[in-house]
Amino acid sequence: MATTETEFKVEGLCAGYGAIEVLHGVSLRAREGEAVGIFGRNGAGKSTLLEALAGILPAKRGRISLNGARMSGRPAYHYARQGVALVPQWRGLFPGLTTMDNLRLGCRGLHLTRAQTNDRLEGAFKRFPALVQRRDVRAGSLSGGEQQILAIAKALVREPSILLLDEPSIGLAPIIVDEVAQVIQSLRGGERLIIVSEQRTDWALDTVDRGYVIEGGVLVEELAPDDRASWGRRIEHYIGTQIDRDDG
Repeated sequence: MATTETEFKVEGLCAGYGAIEVLHGVSLRAREGEAVGIFGRNGAGKSTLLEALAGILPAKRGRISLNGARMSGRPAYHYARQGVALVPQWRGLFPGLTTMDNLRLGCRGLHLTRAQTNDRLEGAFKRFPALVQRRDVRAGSLSGGEQQILAIAKALVREPSILLLDEPSIGLAPIIVDEVAQVIQSLRGGERLIIVSEQRTDWALDTVDRGYVIEGGVLVEELAPDDRASWGRRIEHYIGTQIDRDDG
């Protein structure tokens, strides 16, 4: 029997806050096994786009669909039940709770047995051994890199088919960004698709398979795999800073 490949599709999406429209007719696609980058300067609409893709921000117009089934117009919990998980810029952690308790909260609403929950928690520590010695430490006492890894682990205990990462390098030192990049690299492929937004592109260009550039709430460039050598130059045109790169 043929298997159906997960496809996440956005067509003509318009969204914003109150009367302010931030996204203007955004269209994109992502398929199972891909890591897709959304690049743009601060204020270009990256976070708004990911919030809309997670169902947190309702679409004013346009369509978001998963495997052909309409998602837009449905509440955020419907997106979550369909396997969409967002790691927001602010990481979505409860600073007064321990690493273990934050991971337990990630399992809420999944109707798991205690044994199934414990399996997922232990799976998270196995995937991210840096958290093992920090399991009883409050999230607010973790380093920035540890918090980011915990935020990703908290999303992954839900076993999402679509993982959305909103500027995972924000506030992190370059050496810690490299560690987070390795984590994201390890998640690529398989049955999951990843969409990651970034302004800081020095690490992200080598982490994604395809990409888009957003400016003023509009996707202005599509970055194809067979034109990777030009990505840095094309992104620089919009974000206005030079990207360290080796175009081969």
